[in-house]
Amino acid sequence: MMNLKVSVTTRQNGYSLAIDKEEFMYYTPAGLVEGIAIRLGMERLNTMNTREIKHLMDAAREGSLPKQMQKEIDALNAQVKEQKKLIAQLRREIREMKQRYGEDEEYLRYRD
Repeated sequence: MMNLKVSVTTRQNGYSLAIDKEEFMYYTPAGLVEGIAIRLGMERLNTMNTREIKHLMDAAREGSLPKQMQKEIDALNAQVKEQKKLIAQLRREIREMKQRYGEDEEYLRYRD
């Protein structure tokens, strides 16, 4: 983890966790601890809302966190695989268009 500027401030209605230029608000001490664990411990600064944080902390407490993390990894890997297929398809289409129309870029421009 890179060096981050972290501060916790007590506010009238809760606690403010500042990580570099991002600021997160928590209304209970337990929520603040969960936020620190997720945002700093797991390095998930902008990816989760409070409901998702609670769900992840519950999974960590009950021992199903590794399964949940593996599901997320599998979903991301599937997304990467689909994106690679799409890139390959688009490259094939570009090659076909170049063969059909030659290297003249006039034909390769998008038209309404």
